[in-house]
Amino acid sequence: MWFRNDLRTSDNLGLSAAVATGLPVRALYVLDDADSGPRPPGAAARWKLHGALTALEARLADLNIPLILRRGGGAETVGRVIHELDARCVFWSRRYEPAAVAIDRSLKAALAASGVDVKSYPGSLLIEPFALTTGSGGYYKVFTPFCKRWRALGWDGPADEPGDDVRWIGVGTSADSPLLGERPDPGFELGAIGEHAARERWLDFLPSKVDEYSDRRNIPAVHGTSRLSPALKWGTTHPRSLLVDLDASGAGSKGHQVFSSELAWREFYADVLFHQPRTAWENLNPKMNAMAVDTDAAARQRFQQWTAG
Repeated sequence: MWFRNDLRTSDNLGLSAAVATGLPVRALYVLDDADSGPRPPGAAARWKLHGALTALEARLADLNIPLILRRGGGAETVGRVIHELDARCVFWSRRYEPAAVAIDRSLKAALAASGVDVKSYPGSLLIEPFALTTGSGGYYKVFTPFCKRWRALGWDGPADEPGDDVRWIGVGTSADSPLLGERPDPGFELGAIGEHAARERWLDFLPSKVDEYSDRRNIPAVHGTSRLSPALKWGTTHPRSLLVDLDASGAGSKGHQVFSSELAWREFYADVLFHQPRTAWENLNPKMNAMAVDTDAAARQRFQQWTAG
């Protein structure tokens, strides 16, 4: 099982499928510095990744699963590990960013040519971009009709977590290994990260804070959000595990409606990027290019005043 942005054991479709084969399974994570592209993660993001991997390692250890950590180019490193372990099948969760899609397609073809089977499963989204289409079979360019269709299609509930009788083999590598380097100090306090931490944060957000979400989410001076963005980024939780506790039909309470709508916005932008890679650097609507943006010292001061409440 090649872990990427799905650093959890619960509600992980690829992991569940690997376990269901009944065959011995190995767990792998590759730290690919080049995969971050022209915008490498900063200290805070690297701190969270380190924490997410440490938490994953601990959870896997509870299931008697060693975690193999490697550093290098993702495709090349995975190929070497497969050769070293003589693996005949690889499981992973699909990614949707254009560069990642290209890497995965190329690697899948190369592995297939060498006799290695690749099983890929839905990744970080509730509904994959190629599964959510307009009436004419195209993709959505406007959020409101996208959201209506997204809610109407619905999704399955969270997948079960594998038991502790899984046949896992392989030599693990501690998350404190030099492969990851020292955990960076971002220079400010950050909350805990990992599968358990994400669940605890979500339970703290329920039920009263989600009901206040529509009013408090835009006030920087208060903790009005779920603070689960890093968990969704690194996959220590999945939107399924959140929305199973809410009425996401659009007919529920205002807090449920707005919070689920924010998750729909997340999926909409992933859908847009999947179909229109140019939007990584350009406005979806070219008319927005004419919008004036203040970038001087006065603008920065106003922003600082706004964030201070």
